[in-house]
Amino acid sequence: SGFYVVVGNAAREILVSQTRGFILCFALVMIVITLGVRSIRLGLIAMLPNILPLALLGGILALAHETIDTDILGVAIISFGLAVDDTIHFLHRYDIQRRGSTCIREALEQTYNYTGNAIIRTTVILGIGLLPFALSSYLSIRLLGTYLVFVLACAVLADLLLLPALVLLFDKEDIP
Repeated sequence: SGFYVVVGNAAREILVSQTRGFILCFALVMIVITLGVRSIRLGLIAMLPNILPLALLGGILALAHETIDTDILGVAIISFGLAVDDTIHFLHRYDIQRRGSTCIREALEQTYNYTGNAIIRTTVILGIGLLPFALSSYLSIRLLGTYLVFVLACAVLADLLLLPALVLLFDKEDIP
């Protein structure tokens, strides 16, 4: 009676705190990207390729698990932190290329050629490094080896396919 109430309240508080932390992290990353590329539009565009893999993770988790606990939410937070890295590299390089070019399409193509291979290589290396965790008998570690690798694969596709398309559609700012 009393023990289960205390544990339930503690777990609920941890879950609420992690959710707040994730929202804060998301907002701060958006602000940092926006300041880094000096464009609110690009900062907002950058968030979609990072939300999409997390939405896919949420869908898979909803199908595979009855409840979401703190371990699973921790995987989502770690996933976001790792996934946003490639987006930052891509947009930073795009910002450099955009300033040196008169055409957005040309700047995107040069960015893609410069960062594409590196993004794929780092993600493959990270995924291979995390994959052995999938064999763990400890659930939290196994989640890192399965769901985290899945999110990284989705994130690299989003960064290399979706992000350039979004930039082409929505980055209409004048190139200096």
